[in-house]
Amino acid sequence: MTGPAAGRPPPSAGSPALPGPTRLRLRARSLPLGGQTHVMGIVNLTGDSFTRIQFGADVAAAAARAREMAAEGVAVVDIGAESTQARETEPLSPGAELERLVPVLEALADPPLPAALSVDTWKAEVARRVLEYPVDLINDVTGLAGDPELAAVVAGAGAAVCLQHQAVPHQNEPVRYGDVYAEVLAFFEAAVGRAEAAGIAADSILLDPGFGFQKDVHEDLEITRRLGDFRRDLGKPVLHAPSRKKTIGVITGHPDQPEARLWGTAAAAALSVAFGADVLRVHDTRAMLDVIRLADALVRGYTGPGWYFTTVRTWGLRQGPPGAGA
Repeated sequence: MTGPAAGRPPPSAGSPALPGPTRLRLRARSLPLGGQTHVMGIVNLTGDSFTRIQFGADVAAAAARAREMAAEGVAVVDIGAESTQARETEPLSPGAELERLVPVLEALADPPLPAALSVDTWKAEVARRVLEYPVDLINDVTGLAGDPELAAVVAGAGAAVCLQHQAVPHQNEPVRYGDVYAEVLAFFEAAVGRAEAAGIAADSILLDPGFGFQKDVHEDLEITRRLGDFRRDLGKPVLHAPSRKKTIGVITGHPDQPEARLWGTAAAAALSVAFGADVLRVHDTRAMLDVIRLADALVRGYTGPGWYFTTVRTWGLRQGPPGAGA
């Protein structure tokens, strides 16, 4: 052979696994890490979601959507009852939040959901009640800064926690950063310290750098490019949630149309896999599962038809990785 291809090594099949943490231990199951990217599907029980994809008080529709996501292949379904948009009033009371959450959790209790269940709340009172159901993970948008009792509640239940970066709880206006990576890293170090001091297992902590929360377009792009650095520097798995966010709309010319941000979300999801995300939190699960499967095959390797479902759905959720225990 002659020409530019002569002597060129064969194309890489991808790195078989990311270095670093090998599992996320949930309450009653484990997610293997490094070999594939997991998908977390979003079910909003609010009436004012920025995406306009919401179920409000329609319990049957919300439960049906959660089951549909699980059937499609998501690893985790994340249910939230309180909007994170900037507020003009007080946060939703724990009682009002539970009025939205509990009926859906009841509807998902029998038969059990095959995917793991996450509840998006920062309130200890809400977490204490929802953890009476088979909830595996508490997704706290304040990174344990919103309620000092939450960490102990999660630890007492043996659940996992997702710590999201939010420099000022309950504020969506951008914050002025000197070095966004360094400041988010310092926030995570403090949040992980609070979690582990309360008794949350070290391998039950997931980190979310907070794409779209108090950051401008450039800062959202910077934390996306550095997902692998967060993973390396903190030794924890990383969740990323760019789905339909305003930064995508600004870049693609849809600043006021969240429903028009699907293709931008697809690009962000695929590159998040390449940059080192362990979990992608998304609204459009069917489409994003295809995007993420292909990105995983390119980045981490492909072993034949059905490999993704076999890996994620069989030993990924029900048994945990070989030799990892529960």
